[in-house]
Amino acid sequence: MPRKVNPNYRIGRFAVRDVVEEFIKSCAHITPYEAYLAGQTLKYIFRFDKKNGAEDLHKARDFLNWLIEERQRIEKEVYGIEKISRVP
Repeated sequence: MPRKVNPNYRIGRFAVRDVVEEFIKSCAHITPYEAYLAGQTLKYIFRFDKKNGAEDLHKARDFLNWLIEERQRIEKEVYGIEKISRVP
């Protein structure tokens, strides 16, 4: 029997938590911090139309910007790759 989940945290018949968990599992080469940032980004995108509207989209954007910054830091530090940032 499926666990009870608040409708704000569902996508159709799927719990957002389960979708995010599967997404993170599929990302083999990310750090725990990147996984956290990606999960938060997805959470806010999935629920914006059911809960806090534009406020949730702003939060998603903030988490996505932090994820981009972290990925750029890792690419520069580990791989020596430096790209021009598109984050305003």
